[in-house]
Amino acid sequence: MLKAPPARASRRHAYAVTAYVEGATLEQWAHQQQETDLVAVRSIVKQIASGLQALHRREIVHRDLRPANVIIDGEGTATIIDFGSAQVAGLDEIAGPVSDAMFAGTMQFTAPEIWLGQPATRWSDLWSLGAMAYYMLTRELPYGPRLSNATTRAAQGRLVYVPASERNPDVPAWVDAAIARAVAVDPAKRYGELSEFIHDLTHPNTALFAPEQRPWLARRPERLWQAISALLALALAASLLTREGQADRPQPSKIQTEETAR
Repeated sequence: MLKAPPARASRRHAYAVTAYVEGATLEQWAHQQQETDLVAVRSIVKQIASGLQALHRREIVHRDLRPANVIIDGEGTATIIDFGSAQVAGLDEIAGPVSDAMFAGTMQFTAPEIWLGQPATRWSDLWSLGAMAYYMLTRELPYGPRLSNATTRAAQGRLVYVPASERNPDVPAWVDAAIARAVAVDPAKRYGELSEFIHDLTHPNTALFAPEQRPWLARRPERLWQAISALLALALAASLLTREGQADRPQPSKIQTEETAR
């Protein structure tokens, strides 16, 4: 998490000095990735979860967890920043109304229950972390852009999770299943602990999914077209070689042809 140096004197101003963190936002990092790197994604999610666990032990909910509020440095270290929307237990009088959690910016990473006007909980942070994991793997959102308009239970009941593996075939089904549980619309259907989510991101939990026996073609449709293209290229090359061989072959002379005819 973002660190702040200890105060050298009594505070008289409504601002704080924090350490400078060099790097790119998680949003920038995700768009810079050319290939799916599950190891890197797991590492980042685990680091963010560790920071959230430290906050939750102090009864603090971040409430504003999104790609723009995480910095990734050159060594892959993740740092959570911006605690302006954090909710501290026992300080409701200064925490602001629930509507304050609907901050300007990328609100699609806000947990569904907050859109219903319910207070944020540590399961809300879990949802945001799951949505960020989904975003890193697909550059998309688990429920598309419709979540921010789903401000009633009925509307949220119509939301449909789009499997990450459909948007990115490189995402294993069991990783997708773990993310799907983390971003469940109903908080009661999510993981009870962040540690459970992290475990299922690294160890297949067969209780969440049935091992899929999809045909190879369904999992790798692009490989079919690559194979077809390769076969067509080979066929074309063989055809050209055959024609060249026929052109180089000596043609029988007219005399030989007449003698053969006799």
